[in-house]
Amino acid sequence: MAARRKKHLPELSPLEAKVMEILWSAGEATADEVRQGLPADLTDSSVRTLLRRLEQKSYVTHERERKRFIFRAAVERPTAAAAVARRIVKSICGGAVESLLIGMVESRMLSRKELDAARKRLAQLESEARDD
Repeated sequence: MAARRKKHLPELSPLEAKVMEILWSAGEATADEVRQGLPADLTDSSVRTLLRRLEQKSYVTHERERKRFIFRAAVERPTAAAAVARRIVKSICGGAVESLLIGMVESRMLSRKELDAARKRLAQLESEARDD
């Protein structure tokens, strides 16, 4: 199956990114559980507004279980990371992905283990593309 481009994901504020970290780590959470992982000065109403905004941005979904809402990430962490990287490539690297990758390697941002994992995944993707 050919890889499909994901729809454009809007940028996240730092607080929205923190909420996503909580949901990615927990798998699911109520608004109160999310609030417990955020700065203490946030009200329940503020947390619910954040979650609603993330739903509008298509990052989060919820379902009702009895009298409470259970929130889950609708976007996987690698997909969100790719959206951020896409913005960096476009705005700072002049659209050249190679510039970002070389900068990451030259600045030793990636460990040998991470580079090996990336090589392995790239080889898998190339193999899948040839099979299509």
